[in-house]
Amino acid sequence: MEGPGRGWLGNCMNRLQNPKSKIDLRKSNPGFTLVELLVVIGVIAMLIAILLPALTRARAYANTIKCQSNLRQIGIYLTSYSQNNRGWLFPVGNWIPPVFPATDGAYQTMGTNKPAYERWPMFVFDHMASVPTPPTPADDNAEKYTPKIMICPQDAPPLDSMVSVHSYIVNVHLARSPDRLLRYSSRVPDGRSSSEVILMGEKTTGSFDSLGAPLDHDYYMEIGDFDRIVEKYRHGLQRGSNYLYKDMHVGTVLPNEAQLALDPWDVVGGP
Repeated sequence: MEGPGRGWLGNCMNRLQNPKSKIDLRKSNPGFTLVELLVVIGVIAMLIAILLPALTRARAYANTIKCQSNLRQIGIYLTSYSQNNRGWLFPVGNWIPPVFPATDGAYQTMGTNKPAYERWPMFVFDHMASVPTPPTPADDNAEKYTPKIMICPQDAPPLDSMVSVHSYIVNVHLARSPDRLLRYSSRVPDGRSSSEVILMGEKTTGSFDSLGAPLDHDYYMEIGDFDRIVEKYRHGLQRGSNYLYKDMHVGTVLPNEAQLALDPWDVVGGP
């Protein structure tokens, strides 16, 4: 039999007896140094800086497409409404004759001047008719009477669900008076096409007047209201906002182009 100094067993015993021969685990597995960790963190930060803007743009573009889809669906409902209401493109109230020289005549709007369950979406979206009317004014919550497709995903959350939970407004220029009224089958004046006249646009959210009153509760794009109520750049400074046109196509245009398509009775264009 071999002695303790020979063979593999003897080698192991010699190592155990000689501390200098012990394996230093700390030297054999040093891990990351501080410099290496800083380099890794820097690389991760650089990747985030590169990818985050691209992800943000992708999400904004997806919201733009979803908004366009909302407007197309609303266009289908408005088409159905017009077929059942003698060609009217959207609901309005009674004609209010002019009071000379103080005021011009106008059709009564059906927006925040009415309870939420009497506003124009309740008459366009037929499935909303099943929503019961509130028993008391305290229950007049606009959110219950507004379908989800009336909210653009790129829009900010509503400031007050008791008053306004919608992103889109109809263009009342198409119903200025009994002799300036565009129905679904009406020809646009001055030889223009239905694809050149805006039916609906996007409204501002979170804006206030000098007294602190909200300006974002409107349901109509009224005469002279473009600068006050229309959201001009919801989908970017280079793209503008989405609009539904009279022929029911949806376009994303800048405000200057939108204003030219606002008033079919104005051959020059303007708010």
